Amino acid sequence: MAFNSDKSLKKYSVGWIAAGCGLLLLAGWFAIPWAASGILGLGNITGMLLCGVLGLCCMAHAYVGGLVLRISGTRVGRVALWACGSLAAVSLVTCVVITGCMAHACSQQCRSDDPTVLVLGCGVYGENPSIMLRERMDAALEYLNAHPDAHAVLCGGMGPGEDITEAECMYRYMTERGIDPSRLHLESASTSTAENLELGSDVIISEGLNPEVLIVTSEFHEYRAGLIADKLGIAHGALPAHTAWWLLPTFYVRELYAVVYEIMLR
Repeated sequence: MAFNSDKSLKKYSVGWIAAGCGLLLLAGWFAIPWAASGILGLGNITGMLLCGVLGLCCMAHAYVGGLVLRISGTRVGRVALWACGSLAAVSLVTCVVITGCMAHACSQQCRSDDPTVLVLGCGVYGENPSIMLRERMDAALEYLNAHPDAHAVLCGGMGPGEDITEAECMYRYMTERGIDPSRLHLESASTSTAENLELGSDVIISEGLNPEVLIVTSEFHEYRAGLIADKLGIAHGALPAHTAWWLLPTFYVRELYAVVYEIMLR
């Protein structure tokens, strides 16, 4: 009987250690953009810290369990544990709901058959597009090639580390790949998603294009872009661009913060 109990305990411990190793590997996934491209921000800092701490807690589960039992032995400790548990539960539910909204937003269709393609800007290094900007441009190119009468508004001004505007970078990329320049309209002053949409809409009006837009951006970004478009009264559909596997976790977590900010504070 003792042997069976020891065997069960061993399996229990191995399971916790395996879970801890998995979480530490996930923390490493969040570190890839930092190591590969120097990308370090709220998204991967959160991912590395959360997965790293939880992974270490799993691997030291016996000590952590004992600590929790000691804390729960006092009234203040029980209140603190309840508060932490409630915060974790609310955060988890919030993440699940927002993720569902992100997935749904990617499938939103335009009502008209000839919407104006609105490509949201992203980083440029010198005069070269970032990976995510290239992904957005490739999605737009595929659509423009399949719809030869469609026009596109390319959005994005010039920020730190950029020698040309994001709109100009997109213009060069698309014309070099065969898109007629007369189909491309540049918005070169915006510095945020909200400005992309607002100033891009102004270009659409001034050029006499269809005011309904097909928003081209990264898949995780479509939901927030749609929220802003709704606030601005812009009819829209979605054309999501694929995001590289090693960048997706970092920017997905960053976007969770951005969506909460957009909903609660703007």
